[in-house]
Amino acid sequence: MKKLIKLVSLILALIMIVATFAACGKKDDDDSKDPAGTKLPQSDDDSRIPDIEVIDWGGTEYRILGKDHSQHDIFTSFEVWREGEVPEDVVGKAVWERNQDMSLNYGINVVGYLKQDCNSVASLMLSSGEDMYELMLLSPEAFNPFAMKGDLCDIYELDYINIEHEAWMPYSNEQLTMGDRLYYTTNKFLIQDKNRYWGMFYNRDMANELNLGHFEDFVFDGTWTIDKVIELAKMGTFELDGQQGLGKRDNWGVCSYEYYNFVQLAFGVGFRFTDFGADGYPVLLGANNDIMSRLDEMFRLTANTDILWNDERYGDMSATDSSVKMFYSERALMLIGSLSTLQEIGSMVDFKFGVLPNPKYNERQDMYYTIPNLVNGSLFGVPATVVDKMFAGYALELISEKSVNTSYYAFIEKNCKLQKIYDEDSARCLELIYEGVVYDIAFVSDIGGIGTTFWKNVVGMKTNTYKRIYGSNQSRVETAIKEIKDAYAALE
Repeated sequence: MKKLIKLVSLILALIMIVATFAACGKKDDDDSKDPAGTKLPQSDDDSRIPDIEVIDWGGTEYRILGKDHSQHDIFTSFEVWREGEVPEDVVGKAVWERNQDMSLNYGINVVGYLKQDCNSVASLMLSSGEDMYELMLLSPEAFNPFAMKGDLCDIYELDYINIEHEAWMPYSNEQLTMGDRLYYTTNKFLIQDKNRYWGMFYNRDMANELNLGHFEDFVFDGTWTIDKVIELAKMGTFELDGQQGLGKRDNWGVCSYEYYNFVQLAFGVGFRFTDFGADGYPVLLGANNDIMSRLDEMFRLTANTDILWNDERYGDMSATDSSVKMFYSERALMLIGSLSTLQEIGSMVDFKFGVLPNPKYNERQDMYYTIPNLVNGSLFGVPATVVDKMFAGYALELISEKSVNTSYYAFIEKNCKLQKIYDEDSARCLELIYEGVVYDIAFVSDIGGIGTTFWKNVVGMKTNTYKRIYGSNQSRVETAIKEIKDAYAALE
C-alpha cells in the first residue's frame, strides 16, 4: 500500500503547493480567534504540595462509591484506590501513592466501594437516609433526578472547596451549575470519565507520505475545522483494490463506527439543545439559524459517502473489516471514536498515530468540544446524607488537588507513551479534549426525551431534519425544563 500512497502523494504534493501559494499574503481579519493551547502538568515534588491546609483526621475513612465492571476494565472507577502491594501499572501506582500520602500525612484513608450497579446502590442509600459514602461516582445520566429531590450537597457550599484550583474543570462546572448551585461535576480526580470521552485519531505515517502535514499543528493554530477535515479526507481517499467504486478494500479519508460519532461531531461544531438564561437555568435554543447552520456544516462530512466510511451504513460494524480494523490495517487516514481506543491502538498497530479533538465549526469557535459517555462515563456528587460535611469537603478538595500531578498526570503519560505516539503534542490534544466536554442538560438527562428523539430521527440521516424534530418535541421539553427549575427552586 505504501507504493500506491507514494504515487498519490506526488499529485497531492502539487495540490498542497498550489494551495500554499494561494494562501500567501491572505490577511486574517478575525481578531477574535483564540488559538488552542495548553500545558502539560508538572510532576516535580514541589508541585505535588496541595494548597489546602494540613489537618490530621486520625485515620478517618474517605468512603467513595464507584463502578465495578470486572468484565470491562475501561468502565471501572480505576482512579479511586488500590488494595495491597504497590501496583505495577503506572496509573495504579500513582493512585496507590496518592492514597498512601493522604493516609500518612493527613490521616485520611481512601476506601473504594465498587459496585456493579452503583446507581441503584446510591438510590437505596439516599432513600433510606443512610450515611454510607462521602462521594458517589455515578453515570452522568443518573445525577439530575437525585439533585431535583435534594439528595445531593451543593459543592460550592462545602467547606475547603477551592473551585479556582487547577484541579477543577471550569467549563464543566459552568455547564453543570444551575441556579448558582453545583450538585454534581467532574475534575482531574476523575479519570475514568476521560477515558470515555470522544475524539479522533489519525495515521501520522500515512499523512506524512501523502504530504498532508502534522495534523496537531492545525489543532494548535485553531484551524482544525470541518472544512479542514473534509479537505484532508479527500486527499486520503483513493482506490486500492483496482475495482470500480470505493469499497472496504480501498483507502478512506475518515472512518466511523457508531451513530454516537455523529452526536460527538454535532456537539463538536457547537450544536446545543440548551443554553442558560439570566436566572441560571437552562433554556431551549430551538432550531435557530445558527444551530441549523452548524448541523448543516457537520452533514457535509457525515453524509459524504465519497470520503467517510460508516459501519452502520455499510453493515460491517462487527465484521473483521469494520472501521477500526480498517484503521489498524492502514486503510483509513482518520478514525472517529472513543478515547479508550487509545489502549487498543497502541498494542495493535505498527505505524505512528496521533490523537485529535473533534473539529470546530469554523476558526472563530474558541474551544474544541466533545461529549461524555452518558452510561459508562462518570461524574461525582456528595450525598446529602453525609453527617460530617466538613470532612467530605476537605477530603474531596485534597484528593482533587493531589490527583493533578499524580493519577491525572500518570493517566496522560500512559496514553502518550503508547506505541509510537509519545510526545507533548498528544498530551496537549488530550488536555484540549478534557477541557471542552459538553454537559448540555437536555443531552445528559434526556429531558423530555429530546436526546433520544435526536438520536433516532436525526443521527445518520443524509439531510438536516432537526427543525422538524425540534418542533414536534418543543412543548414536552419546555415542560421538563420547568420541572427542573421548580424542583431546584424548592430546595432553596
